[in-house]
Amino acid sequence: MAFRAQHVLRRAALSQYAQQTTLYSAPNQRLFRAHYSPSDFASSSKSALCLPPCNARSISPISIRLLSSSTASYGEEYDEGPNQRAKRPPRWYQRPAVWLLGAMPIVTLYLGIWQIKRLRWKLDLIDELESKLKREPLSLPKNIDLDMLLEHYTNRLFTISGSFPPPTPQNTIFLGPRVRDGQMGYHVLQPLQRDAGGGDIIVDRGFVPKEKILNFRSDPSTWRLMDTAFNTPTATHLLLLPRKKERNSFTPVNDPARHVWYFADVDEMVQYFSGEEEDQDTYTPSHGVADSIFEGNLGEASRYLQNGLPIGRAATVELRNQHAVYAATWFSLSAATSVMLAILIRKGPKV
Repeated sequence: MAFRAQHVLRRAALSQYAQQTTLYSAPNQRLFRAHYSPSDFASSSKSALCLPPCNARSISPISIRLLSSSTASYGEEYDEGPNQRAKRPPRWYQRPAVWLLGAMPIVTLYLGIWQIKRLRWKLDLIDELESKLKREPLSLPKNIDLDMLLEHYTNRLFTISGSFPPPTPQNTIFLGPRVRDGQMGYHVLQPLQRDAGGGDIIVDRGFVPKEKILNFRSDPSTWRLMDTAFNTPTATHLLLLPRKKERNSFTPVNDPARHVWYFADVDEMVQYFSGEEEDQDTYTPSHGVADSIFEGNLGEASRYLQNGLPIGRAATVELRNQHAVYAATWFSLSAATSVMLAILIRKGPKV
């Protein structure tokens, strides 16, 4: 019995010594101390045995090392170091895909609202242009600044008396290609010589099918209209000053030297019609392009196309208005991504 009591006292002293020398010096073994408090162990041992504490010096160093290694392994089992915590995968709400999906409903909703604002602006613009078309045509005076007209009288109808010169490569521009009623062709632009004097006006006479352009398969510098398309007599023409258009990045650049025109650049056309040499500078058109208005019926339009006559545009507003479709698309994407985000949040812990 004395030997057994001495053995129990040594274990109690060994536990108390190990807590003071090893456990309190190891910061990563706090979990072990929380589970097995040395004070509780010592108090329970003393209360059970009611024996005085033994001398700590009598504890074997080998026992101390064994106990230290066992407690250290127990602490490492329950404590994760910083390297182990770094390997833990991110939570579902910390993933970039979740944040991207969360931003999609907000962005698409904003774009849909922006398209609604653009739709209102486009409808107001169409109403304004249609109201101008309903007004009586104005007579174009002799001395007129077309830049001022384009600024204050856009989409207004004008009547002007004059004639077009016989088509030649020097006074005719084939702008295109363009498509009208399923036919491929070009728009014919010429300077209109006014009877009342003043500067000539560049007029887009209208559309001509490519089959009615002579020498179409050869060099563009040799293209010309059919003889039946010559319109030299003086007449009163109904013109429209359209809104100024800018060349976009998808439209090729004009090549006046080769008589190739893709876009109605007013400055280039004025220089082209004016001539590069002094003996060719017989007239200088005013800046600005007017559209010829066709007021005939379908039968007259067929006769124009058959004879190779340029057929002008209708007196209508030609503006694309797809903002309602764009708004519906953005709102649909916003609703779809919102539903996807809600499902992802609901199933978040499983992701």
